[in-house]
Amino acid sequence: MYIQNPNIDTQEVEGEFLVLDRKKDKIHQLNQTASAIWLMCDGNTSKQDMMRRYGEMFEISSDLAQNDVNDLIAQFIELGIIVEKC
Repeated sequence: MYIQNPNIDTQEVEGEFLVLDRKKDKIHQLNQTASAIWLMCDGNTSKQDMMRRYGEMFEISSDLAQNDVNDLIAQFIELGIIVEKC
């Protein structure tokens, strides 16, 4: 499970999120699909549940949902905006 990095600030703007990483002095703008995954990084939602819910939300195949979720999670981890929940 994943959780949003507690050391960053976020702002919702018209259903999308701006993520401010003050340590790296970076702002990341998440589109609608990335924002949906971002919101599911709550420390309680498994990756499998994210894939299922994401697929239902955007009416896409389970294979595409799996690829999108895996790609976004990897990007979020690389950016340091989410962490794995211990």
